[in-house]
Amino acid sequence: MTAIRLFQQPVRSKRNRFCVSAVSFKFILLQIFIIIPFVCGSWLRGHLLNPDIWNKRLIRFTLISLEPLFAIWVVWGLELNRNHILLPPAGFVLVLLGLLGGFLILKLLPTESGPDGYSVNESNEPKSDSIASEKNHRLTFYISSSLSNHGFTLGGFLCFLLLGEEGLALSYIMLVYFYPYVFLVVFPLARLSGQQPESDLIAADLTPEETRLRRRRKIREAFLSWNHLPLYGALLALALRAMGFERPQYDRQMEERVLESMLFVAVVLYYFSLGLAFSAGAFWRYRGDLLRLCLVKFLFVPIVVWLVLFGIDAIWSVSASVANVILIEAVTPAAIYSVIAAVLYGLKRELAASLFVGSTVIFLILIVPFLYVLRSLYLWGM
Repeated sequence: MTAIRLFQQPVRSKRNRFCVSAVSFKFILLQIFIIIPFVCGSWLRGHLLNPDIWNKRLIRFTLISLEPLFAIWVVWGLELNRNHILLPPAGFVLVLLGLLGGFLILKLLPTESGPDGYSVNESNEPKSDSIASEKNHRLTFYISSSLSNHGFTLGGFLCFLLLGEEGLALSYIMLVYFYPYVFLVVFPLARLSGQQPESDLIAADLTPEETRLRRRRKIREAFLSWNHLPLYGALLALALRAMGFERPQYDRQMEERVLESMLFVAVVLYYFSLGLAFSAGAFWRYRGDLLRLCLVKFLFVPIVVWLVLFGIDAIWSVSASVANVILIEAVTPAAIYSVIAAVLYGLKRELAASLFVGSTVIFLILIVPFLYVLRSLYLWGM
């Protein structure tokens, strides 16, 4: 089934009705497993001494324990074909479209106030500091509009929910683009702020030998990091398939139940940590930027991608599973790495965190039910 046929309505059958009922049940579970942990995390934020530390610990635990297992298992069991070659370039195109949309939206809908919620001209900052602050504000917005949550905690999980294990595996293959893009595009863009990363500022007083050792360690950490374990898992699975090793076979129903259970545990941990990072005051303070970001993430990028897929399908037939994964990932909100870049390069951390959390909350409230309705109406060629 090609991308052009994605929106044609197939004949309903008893099996299809059963699948839709199963997806409906999973969708209800998803809402419960997202909303309750998020509310609990938001409530605990005001009762913990260091909520940010707990937030980082929970995210790190998920990255090094659960996600690598998902990556190895689902990618190892995937039957690769020529359509899968589209996925990493498609991921690269998605984030570049987000970056382009960020530039365009600030041209069409420029901010009327400074980055701290008041008029730049009315602030007490010197003019040069005010201009630098506005520049950092824009760079933070560009990075947030570019990076999207394509990982298993949101985009990948929705691919699993709507498309099954194959959808999750394909989402991992798409993520091959991520780290090259972060290091080749996002971090150089963040450096335009003119500020050094915090680690560079610490290294300013080191001896030349200590500086060289520090740089070597930073290069090593850029490629060998606990945070990259899910990517290593996916690459290991691809290598095993290339060498002809088949994934062990167990009872299919048992495999699905174990995988679903682990995924829901990971989602609970992730959205609990997201609640720990949520600040209602900052959410309201940057509401104008959040609206602009939503126009980019939830309208501009998915519409352009949908049109491009039709164009590609005219010359090269795209499988329905690949096209669906690309379309689902095209409508995901901002990613946590936008906050990481803001912290590393002295950009607007509070703005980045507000855009990340705010766009995710809006995505869960509005976009996820919309995707579910599309799936329930057989508009995804299933």
